[in-house]
Amino acid sequence: MYSVAVLLPTIYRPDGLKRTLLSLQTTSPKADIIVASEYDDLSAVDMCEKYKVKRIDCPKQRAGPAHAWNTALSAAPDYDIYVLAADDLEFKPGWLEHALQVLEGSLNGSGLVGFNDETGKFERAGFATHYMMTRDFIIDHNGGVAACPHYLCDFTDVEANARATRAGKFSYSPNSLVPHHWRRVDDEAYRRADKRRSKAREVFIKRKVAGFPDDYERIL
Repeated sequence: MYSVAVLLPTIYRPDGLKRTLLSLQTTSPKADIIVASEYDDLSAVDMCEKYKVKRIDCPKQRAGPAHAWNTALSAAPDYDIYVLAADDLEFKPGWLEHALQVLEGSLNGSGLVGFNDETGKFERAGFATHYMMTRDFIIDHNGGVAACPHYLCDFTDVEANARATRAGKFSYSPNSLVPHHWRRVDDEAYRRADKRRSKAREVFIKRKVAGFPDDYERIL
């Protein structure tokens, strides 16, 4: 049986965090949840106390989801499987069971399994925006981190998918339904990401040409 840690960044979204926590605790009660939040996000503090989940402060403010995922990973270094979650996701019944079946059936228990976030992005672009990774995959093929820290918004998923594909360690679980509720126009985090996206694209292109170097500090 695998030990599973859900790495969950949140940023001033109490309603989204509540929905994500409830969906995780309902559908995967044996998975441990590690929330990474800004130190002054008091609603996250209260929510994590209410639902009895572990929470850790992000060392840097407004540093993006990669920083938050890596912060959560640093607080949970000994799990078999890591799920990269977010506070705008909703985990549907059976998502983990289907993902584990794909992991065992297609990847022999080691690699990255993409979820169906119901945006159609995988069908259009061929990569999964949300996924889980095994610990050995992170160590051997993802530079020892949950997400490349050079990205301040998007493209962490694109690089992780590319690394997994390059290693022959990528598979997709269409029945792992994890709807992505996103793009609220009044959301500060989305507006910040919009401003950072072109820079993130430039970073991705340069890193792809360079072969996705592990030019950062390892966590695992």
